[in-house]
Order: sequence, then structure tokens, then C-alpha cells
Amino acid sequence: MVGWLPLGSWPTSAEQARQTAGLPPGSEVFLAPAVIATRHLTFEYPNTARELIGTLAGEGITPAVILGLIGVAADRNRTVLLPVAAPDDDTPVAPLYLLLGTPSRGIAGSDHLLPHMVAWNLPDLADLMGRLSAAAFDGYPPLAELGQNFLEQTSEKWLGSLPTRWARIQEARPEVTVRRDAATPAAWLNGKQILVLGSGALGAPMAEMCVRAGAARVTVADQSLIHPGILTRQPYTDADIGLSKCRTLADRLFAITPHTTRVEPLPGDITTTLDGADVHSFDLIIDATANRIVRAHLEAVRATDPTTWPPLATVMIGHQATRGIAAFSPTRATGAGSDILRRTGLAARTTTSGAHTDILDDFFPAQPRTDLFQPEPGCSDATFTGSAADVTGLAGQLMTGILHALATPEPQQTMAALTVRSPTGPSDPAPPAARWWTWPNDNVLTEEGGYQVRISTAALAEMRAEARRGARVRGPRVETGGMLLGTIDDATRILWIDEATGPPPDSLLSEHHFEHGTTGIREHLAARRTATQATTRFLGMWHTHPHGPARPSPTDLAAMGTLTLPLDDTPPRALVLIAGGPTHVWKAWLEDDKPPHFYARLADRTDTPAPTPAQPRVTAGQPDITWWPGGYATQPHRLPTPRRSDDARP
Repeated sequence: MVGWLPLGSWPTSAEQARQTAGLPPGSEVFLAPAVIATRHLTFEYPNTARELIGTLAGEGITPAVILGLIGVAADRNRTVLLPVAAPDDDTPVAPLYLLLGTPSRGIAGSDHLLPHMVAWNLPDLADLMGRLSAAAFDGYPPLAELGQNFLEQTSEKWLGSLPTRWARIQEARPEVTVRRDAATPAAWLNGKQILVLGSGALGAPMAEMCVRAGAARVTVADQSLIHPGILTRQPYTDADIGLSKCRTLADRLFAITPHTTRVEPLPGDITTTLDGADVHSFDLIIDATANRIVRAHLEAVRATDPTTWPPLATVMIGHQATRGIAAFSPTRATGAGSDILRRTGLAARTTTSGAHTDILDDFFPAQPRTDLFQPEPGCSDATFTGSAADVTGLAGQLMTGILHALATPEPQQTMAALTVRSPTGPSDPAPPAARWWTWPNDNVLTEEGGYQVRISTAALAEMRAEARRGARVRGPRVETGGMLLGTIDDATRILWIDEATGPPPDSLLSEHHFEHGTTGIREHLAARRTATQATTRFLGMWHTHPHGPARPSPTDLAAMGTLTLPLDDTPPRALVLIAGGPTHVWKAWLEDDKPPHFYARLADRTDTPAPTPAQPRVTAGQPDITWWPGGYATQPHRLPTPRRSDDARP
């Protein structure tokens, strides 16, 4: 049983019946009359049509009504299934079943009984009804009248000679059936709409997991064709070679639960098809492409989309299919797969225990890998070695982790990454366990050139701590600042600020101006570059405008083009970040940790804006200004400190 039709809604063709029931083309389809009793019927399974109809008559369902229902179904089945057959002795008989629902079982702890379905096959009755259909079905009178016509044209005695055959029903109705995955994280997928990017070693099994969990719609996207080498570990056959991956996978998955899940292929270049797809109609997007271009595209499009995206999971496996990683980006996360994978590499590098060296070597090597695996002649993409057992096991672990994250209450969701490892042999009875890495959202703003700036909570906390200390030690209006460490990604047009420092001890701080010193910065930057394998390096400088607007002064504008540091690899561009805001905003940052106003500009050192002549640059040579040193000094300079020729300025 795949659906219910009200009386009179008879399909006019087999194709219409299949469409109404949601069945694939070519499926066998027919109608069956159904009777639902209101109380439990206690009887042995009847052997004849008379016994069956007599039992139902005790419930107020007359033989005429039952025969009318059976007659309509028998005639319609002949019309729908055999529309060109002549009613002669050689005409095949369309199947006919009578369904009976009776409240017979309930849920433990409840007295309420739920109707379960039983069925009888009535082949001889169907044959007789079909032979009488030409005379009896003129205009379809009311069911009771139709059934009475049958009784008048035949003898009621024939009911006692027509056998019934009990037919087993495999119940799957949710009101009486508990799914075997009901108490698992996979229950989240039931009724959801899922987009899977990639139909390969990870994408194909994950898409199948979604279908088997009862997803309402699963869309699989891939531009590749099936070639012989992938049969080792992907769910395709020799007959599929040369066909579209996503189309073939969609056909196979649709056959699993054709009545509940719609499976759609999305062939073609993924970045192109994504632009035309309504990603907001999905409840989950799984990126199983392991493709940097796709990840960068998702990161950039998601960052610039004013509409909230659904959760995004980015999954990959290592070069020998012994490790896997899933980056999970909830609905309101500031970062997607590229962002979270970058954070994972940073976190693994800075963990002092060394427990994640294998993860680093597999996914974030210091030097590009040279042992690339080309599986077969003509294959353009380097891939990995690994068996069907390897990739299926990792896919299951990663998918289960993603589903656990999705089931977490939304206020607790953060950007997260899951690293997993395959089990090893008895010689290593306790391999490293799976681990979750989590990060809170960044503070996000847009700089003047359109790049998105993401300030980590650690960097923002360091800036706030320095501003609070400066207000306490130097005075509420003395400016302060320091360096910014992070990365510029031109592909996604994102600037990541991972770390912020305070002012070196030879810096000059006043209520009018901040000049960044140089003592110790070379060593600090070199140490951070080594520790993070150059993932985090000099990005720019920040300073404050306490109780004032977060916009550059003429002095700031003049300094942007000459922003430099005494380093051999000073980048040609640097970020200038100014924190400020009116008094109520500034106090809310210092006292309540609410973000201040920010100004950001990615300055090119070859483009030097000229200062406004009416407002000349403030310098340390003005003795009427109180100058404070950086570092942890608690007293101002009595005299201005001479500056060197390699000054670093904000």
C-alpha cells in the first residue's frame, strides 16, 4: 500500500495511477478496496468469501456495500491495467485484494489500540466481477446499489464456494511501525532535503545513508563519468562504465525507497550548477568533492550571501584512507569548509602533545606531497589508495559525527571539525580516538575594498584586554595598538585575523597618536611563522580611537602607504584596523565585551595618500604632548623618545 484514494478518484490509466502513487515507470499498480473497523474483530482467518463478508456484516458493513467496493476495484483494475483486452475467456484477471484494518495492537503503556492491516486475495471473485462488469457498471450507481445488482444477477450461494487466500502485509506505516533507526542520530535526516556534492567514495555512501534514513529529497551533484578504476570502492557496476556518476547513483538510490524519497541528479560542473541551484531549499549540504576550488567557491558565495545558508559539512579522507575529517558549519557559523579546515590545521600544529602529528602529515603537510597516486591511464586527478571497507568505514564515522552535531541544540552549535581514524591491528590495541575541535564565531566586518575581515575571538579578546589595561594605566583616551597576524585569501576575498599583539615597549602612545615600536617584533613574527608553518604571519596593525569615531585621521591615512616592518619578507599589502566608537559603544566594549565600531582597510604600500595640509601629522617631537611607552610601563616618558629610521607606524 502506497497511498489512499477517496471514493470516485479513480485513475484513468496505469501511468496516472503510477504518478498518483509516486511509483517509477513500469511498476505494477492496482486498486484494492479497504475497510477500517472501529473495534477489534476477533475471528479466525476466514476461508470463504461468505465467512469474510459475514464477519464484516457484524460491524454494520453490509454484503452489498462490500460487493460494491470489490466491483468498483475489479472493474477499474481491468480498465487501468488491461485497457485493450476483450472480456472473453482468455482475458487475464487483474489482481484483487480486500484490505481490512482492525484495532488489534497498541503501544506499550497505552490502552489505545491502533489499526493494523490484513489482506485477502480474492482471485475467483475478481474473475466473476470482471465478467459481469460490462453489464453492472453503467454509470457507477451507489456502492450498495451496485453490490445489490451483483447479488440479483447471481446467487448468494456462490459466496460460500469462493475461497479466500490470506496475503501477508509487510507493515511500514509510521503510525504502527517504529523505524529501526528511530533512536539514532540518523533520525534527524527523516523528512529532510539533502544536497550531496560529489558521487564518489564518500559522497555515494553518504547519499545512500540519507535515503535509507528517510530523507524526503536527496540531490546528488557530480560532473564525472564512471570509469573502471572506481569499481573497487564505489557502488557502481561494470555495466555503468562510461555513464554519468550522479545519474546512475540517483537511479540506484531511488529504487531503495521510491515512495518516500525523491532522488535527483545534478550533472555538470559543480560550481556552475551551484550558482543555479536553490541551496536555501535544502536542510543540509554535504561537500564530498575534496576539491579546493569547490570549497573556495562555497566559502566565498556563502560569505557574501545575505540569506542564511543551511548547515554545511565538508568531508575528506587521507591518502591511504586511514583517517578522515569532517568540517561542520552550522546555520549561523561565520566560516565554512575552507575556514574550518584552516583552523583545524592551526589547532593541530599548536597542540604541544604531538598527538595529532599523523593528522597534520595526512591533511596539512608542511611541504606539498610528492607521492601522488595516479590510479589508471588517462585519470587526470591524483587520488588515494584504500579499499571499499576503508572508505565505507570512514564515511560512516564521519556521517554519524555530522548527525550528532546536527542534533545539538542550535544555541550550542559552533564551527567544528571531527577527525577520525580507522582501527588498527592487535599490536596497537588503543589507537588515537576520534576528536572534535570547536571554535566560536568570529567578529565579521567588511573592509573598504570589499574583502571580508574575520576577527577571531582570541584576537578580539587580546585587543580588548590591551584597551582595558591602557584605560586603567594610561588614561581613558590614550590610544594603543599592536600587530595583527593572520592570512589573506584572494580566492575567497577573506582576511583572517588569528592573533593580535599589544604595543612593543618602544612604542609611543598618546591621546592624539599611536606609533608602533619595533623591539622584539622580528623574533615574535619568526616564532609564530615557524609554529604555524606560515599559516599565520604578519597581516597588519591595529590601534584604537577611544571615545571617538572608528575612522582614519589624516595622520592615519598618511601612514597607510608607508606601513612597514623591519623584515625581509614584508608583504606588499597590510591591513589597517581601527577600533573606536562613541562613549556608550566604547564603554560597552570595555565593560560588557560588546564589539566596538571597526574601520578596516587593506592598504597597498605603493599607494601613499597625502595628509591633509590643514592638519599636519602629530609627531613625538612635540613636547607638550604626554607620551606613554608600550609594553607594561606604568609611567609616561618625561621626554620624547627618538625614533629610528626603520620605524613601524600604524
